[in-house]
Amino acid sequence: MIDQEIKKTLSQIQLLSFLNEETLQSLTENAKSVTYTRGQKIVTKGKSIDNFYIIQSGELKSIDEINGDEIILANFHKGEFFGERALIKNEPAYATIKAVTDVELIEISKELFLEIIESNNDIKKYVKDFLFNRAMHNFLRKFSLFGEMEAEEVTNWFKLLHYETAFNDKEIVFNEGDEADKFYILVKGNVDVIMHNKTISTLHEGEFFGELAIINNQPRAATIQANGKVLLVSLSKEHFEKMLIFLNEYSWKEKEYSFSIDYFHGDRRYTEKGKNVTCIKKRKIKTFDFQNTISLFD
Repeated sequence: MIDQEIKKTLSQIQLLSFLNEETLQSLTENAKSVTYTRGQKIVTKGKSIDNFYIIQSGELKSIDEINGDEIILANFHKGEFFGERALIKNEPAYATIKAVTDVELIEISKELFLEIIESNNDIKKYVKDFLFNRAMHNFLRKFSLFGEMEAEEVTNWFKLLHYETAFNDKEIVFNEGDEADKFYILVKGNVDVIMHNKTISTLHEGEFFGELAIINNQPRAATIQANGKVLLVSLSKEHFEKMLIFLNEYSWKEKEYSFSIDYFHGDRRYTEKGKNVTCIKKRKIKTFDFQNTISLFD
């Protein structure tokens, strides 16, 4: 007998909207409803996953840790899903999924999920784009500037990011003396920081650059050159300035973290407020294998 509630939920998932009626009905017949109580873990980071999950009711959160601190990567609600990346890439879970409330989930086996993915090119394309976007969202959630925000706020800022065309080895991102028009996050690869024709440092995945010229309203103080193939995302000057205002207001509201960028020296960031100078150890950002994500179905 067909569970009409499960079928209704499945038919409303964009990922499955490409399925014809016959396939959707077959999927419904093979799916099952499972429940978890508040606080239970459905998925544990580093463990294998055997099923694809769609939320029927309740709320869950995706969590990870950086330097012992719990980071909420995302909150999931009715109609959202998880587990797709680990199943498709045949890898352990990248984060822990825990029930915030009592939840009811629709569970689809790994074999059936992969069969559906492979049988429909429209679903393949959708999943390829979705995986990249989710990985980027999680990357930003761990990224220090965005790490102070609620997960929902990261999603709002994520929509304003621009994916730069990939830079090849030795290509220039911007030159010393250029007008500052963007803030950059280094997603894949390394870039060299060059001043007066001399390389003074190299930035790596998870680091950012271009903020000081915007904050100080000055031309670029250095040239940034790709060291190998590089993938960047950027935020316009206008949106970056708005983000700084938001972060400053947010940090005062929380009364936990006062935000301003002054300068970097080695692996430490120095921020100044009034007469107090605080040295904050930079977080080591765990990065994702974006290249494999992008080329998943190529």
